[in-house]
Amino acid sequence: MAQVFYIDLADVTTTEQFHETLVKELPLPEHYGHNLDALYDVLTDEARDWNIIYYNTTTMEKEIPDYLGKLKKLSLRAQKEEESLQIRFYP
Repeated sequence: MAQVFYIDLADVTTTEQFHETLVKELPLPEHYGHNLDALYDVLTDEARDWNIIYYNTTTMEKEIPDYLGKLKKLSLRAQKEEESLQIRFYP
């Protein structure tokens, strides 16, 4: 059965805030590296049957659009590698 994680990005304006939010909302390992490479590793190694829903992404789109774009691309790659993983983004 899938684990569903709703991650509110309404107040995220920096990459540091993004990773702090993930640490609070996802069951990440203690050694999580607080960067997109580390996130990719978790998603492809440990995220079996995870359903991640990012919402209120408008602030990230305004403040750190390149990072949000990289996150979306990373998410697509991770879903291809781990078929039971689902990741969605909502404004």
